[in-house]
Amino acid sequence: MAEIPNNNNNVDGGAALVVQPRKPLCEFSIPKVTDQPSCIVYPQLTVDRFELKSELSNKFLQKFFPAQKTNKIRQEILRFTQKEGEAFHECWERYKEMISSCPHHNIETWMQMQSFYEGLLDSERMMVDATSGEGLMNKTADEAFTLFESLSANSQQWSHSKGRGAPMKAVVSR
Repeated sequence: MAEIPNNNNNVDGGAALVVQPRKPLCEFSIPKVTDQPSCIVYPQLTVDRFELKSELSNKFLQKFFPAQKTNKIRQEILRFTQKEGEAFHECWERYKEMISSCPHHNIETWMQMQSFYEGLLDSERMMVDATSGEGLMNKTADEAFTLFESLSANSQQWSHSKGRGAPMKAVVSR
């Protein structure tokens, strides 16, 4: 490998010549993190820096979420029903989208979990009760949310055809 003399260290009076190995240019564009102090300085974050002024948030809500729209979404959340033939995970995702579409709905978590549960089809409600062990109404809101998340993840693997639950007939050749 050829070596290129480094003339940056020459001092008047004849200092020693330092030789560096030849490197491709791309290596010079990548800084060595281990040799240099950190170039990125992370500021200390405090909660008061992220305070959303109530006047600003009120203007936003008035413009994009007038009272009628908020009340309509709130009623949709509270009157939620699972559609016929809708898989559990599809139903759960649709419900979560409804809740996130109106972040200022002011519906407590326990009420959200109860309205979702009561809106399920009877067969799905029985499945929730069976998997909860003691019935959903004996769980906290956080436990119910965790249960719904788990059932949703598992239900994506289940068969959701219209003939669901019907036994399959075995074919025997003679």
